[in-house]
Amino acid sequence: MMALMAKNIQPLLVGVQEQPRYRMEAIDIIPDLIHEEFIFETYEECLAWVLVNVEDTVPPYKEW
Repeated sequence: MMALMAKNIQPLLVGVQEQPRYRMEAIDIIPDLIHEEFIFETYEECLAWVLVNVEDTVPPYKEW
């Protein structure tokens, strides 16, 4: 996870179950490394956030 953050990549979590979330909170992954705003209940919620907040840096595909 630290390698991702070193590259300025923000991890997003989707559908985290209760027990794994509890463990991540116990060792301070949540909220120290992954803030609550980056944890989503559903893929659709996560995708909606990505579409609003992430810039598309890949150029459109061109057919030859």
